[in-house]
Amino acid sequence: MSTETGAKSPAQANFRPGLSGAAAAALFLLLFSGAIWLFFATHPRPISVLRVAAPDQERVFSTISPYGPGLERELVEEFCERYGYRLQWVRTQTLKQGWDMLARGEVHVFLSTGFAPERVPPELSVMSGPAYETHLPVLLSASRRPSRHDPASLCGGNVIRQDIPHLSSVLGRTTKGEDCAPVASRLVGADVQTALRRVAADGGHTMALVENGSFLPLRPFHHRVRPAFHLDGSVDYRWYWRTDVPKLTDRLTAFFQRIQRSDHLAELQERYYGFFPEEGAYGQLWLLRNTVRTKLPLYRRFILDAAKQYDLDPLLVVAVIFQESAFNPDAVSYTGVRGLMQLTQQTANALGASDRTDPAQSIYYGTKYLRLLWDELEHLELTTWDRWAYALAAYNQGIGHIFDAMFLAKRMGKNPRSWRELKGVLPLLAEEEWHRRTIFGYSRGWEGVEYVDRIRFYYYVLKGLSFLPGFELQQLAPLRPDVGSVGLRFPGIEIELPGLTG
Repeated sequence: MSTETGAKSPAQANFRPGLSGAAAAALFLLLFSGAIWLFFATHPRPISVLRVAAPDQERVFSTISPYGPGLERELVEEFCERYGYRLQWVRTQTLKQGWDMLARGEVHVFLSTGFAPERVPPELSVMSGPAYETHLPVLLSASRRPSRHDPASLCGGNVIRQDIPHLSSVLGRTTKGEDCAPVASRLVGADVQTALRRVAADGGHTMALVENGSFLPLRPFHHRVRPAFHLDGSVDYRWYWRTDVPKLTDRLTAFFQRIQRSDHLAELQERYYGFFPEEGAYGQLWLLRNTVRTKLPLYRRFILDAAKQYDLDPLLVVAVIFQESAFNPDAVSYTGVRGLMQLTQQTANALGASDRTDPAQSIYYGTKYLRLLWDELEHLELTTWDRWAYALAAYNQGIGHIFDAMFLAKRMGKNPRSWRELKGVLPLLAEEEWHRRTIFGYSRGWEGVEYVDRIRFYYYVLKGLSFLPGFELQQLAPLRPDVGSVGLRFPGIEIELPGLTG
């Protein structure tokens, strides 16, 4: 049987099984769109805005410190600037509020206090950074209430506990074994000032349990509230962040490694908190406030004129005068320096003063001298803060001894341009083993360290009192400078009026 077929037509000969051109293009677009969707579904786009939640506290969002906008705030802003994020702050009032926002993805980073990493639910796309600060829990009471500094002092009283879960267990362990326990309540809101005001006003029947890191910046302005005793345990400061944000984990990990390896974090901690006295200096604080009310008005005009002439913060000049003479125009040091700003006769002559004991001349030429020291340090390329610390140390010790200490610091492998490092070197100038290697020789270097840190503390307190309601506000408010003038407050930082009470 024949299998031969008939001849094919031209149309039949050109036919090929498949899709039309339009159908093929549509299929390609569909597959391409699906691939794009799959890529972005598995590779989220990098964010340009970083939303950061943090407790609404003075420590984070500083309103009174002359040394910067707040340690945590400065760190976050540095991180965002380094990686090109536009920062958006979210101020939280409770720990739960911050964690809920982080869990829902409404914020990318949460600055948390006292929350242990092991408490993070495993199903959450969240991880923690390193503990960059650790503070002790501290029990606060009214200063007029005698404290036995033991757990029995908690009996029969009310304790307001800061909103940190760890503090609840610390309080429980402290009172375990006692026949009585306090009535504990949780502080509503992130700001510990509420608890401090209640402790001061409640006649000694209420105490507050807080972590010392949030209390420290407020301590000088609540002189009626004092630590009764520290409790066992510790409270860590950490950042927590979403791990599902592209590149965020790698960037934050690298950021913390860098600031710890470079000592940048330690430098910030020194600038913000390195001057606070361990015991509170309550006697000196009383004297400072009393001096502001009674003696400062006598010399305020001279201070304003001199500060304006030499472009210094008037409050910094006030801090120096208080440290030098406590505003006693007849003050005489055992070294022979005299007057409100304690000028030597040699320095007074060199500056052009005819009478260093005259209050107006002492303030004018003392301020001039301070400015000259600041200018003398310009070539060293110090940070603003370190340069002021060195200028103050030079006012006390003589600039030659500061250069000697910088020389020794470099020989010892330390950073000669860091006040944090120089604080450990200056006292060595009193030891022959070290001062014999220098140009200017022996110096009571430890006095210079104490001198600078006291002025830093007084300046911090004066800056706060110049904004806070109280008797001192009327005397200090006219001395507040423009933010851009030379001083320790960094240009461009806004100032808000907090609701603190003394």
